[in-house]
Amino acid sequence: MRPFPDRNIYFLTGYQGSYWVSLADSAAKILKDDGIELSVIYTEGAVENAKRLNDANDEASAGFTYGMALDKAQLEGIYSLGSVGYEPVWIIYNKNKIGEIKTLRGLALFKIGLWPANSSSYQVAKKIFEITGIRLEGNQNFLSDSAEQNQKRFKSGELDGVILVPTNLDPVIKIYWNFRVALCLILKMRQLTRSRSILL
Repeated sequence: MRPFPDRNIYFLTGYQGSYWVSLADSAAKILKDDGIELSVIYTEGAVENAKRLNDANDEASAGFTYGMALDKAQLEGIYSLGSVGYEPVWIIYNKNKIGEIKTLRGLALFKIGLWPANSSSYQVAKKIFEITGIRLEGNQNFLSDSAEQNQKRFKSGELDGVILVPTNLDPVIKIYWNFRVALCLILKMRQLTRSRSILL
């Protein structure tokens, strides 16, 4: 028989090395002192986390997600315990290679890396481009892959840009800064939906 309440928490995070993982690791150390075991589970991100939290057969107890990345059905049955922070939309591109980009329509003409479909980065990018009338699915200029593969492809020049939704503390952002060829446009989602000049 398992004791009640359960002394084990199975916590959904993001890709290995992400800021969400580091937050969960920190929480695990604190909880361990109180006799609670927190197991960190790596995932593709916000959408996968929501799906797993809604699945009664999944071992997951809790996890991070990103409200803007989810639709109404995915939010059903999920209860928020609070906000950890606000994550900007990062649009990073190689200005030295493709010149200055002033609109998302202009950006869509180039090879853009996106994180996996179950990540908040992909879902937020999808919503942003839908506002401009551009669909990601079937568009050969948008390539969905892991954070690691996107970094390699951007560095090699195979990708002209990437769209991300991590906090500025996420290690992946520091990696892009080190390339020294990227210009970043950092906007909150509300600003994007209000600013038609950026979108069109």
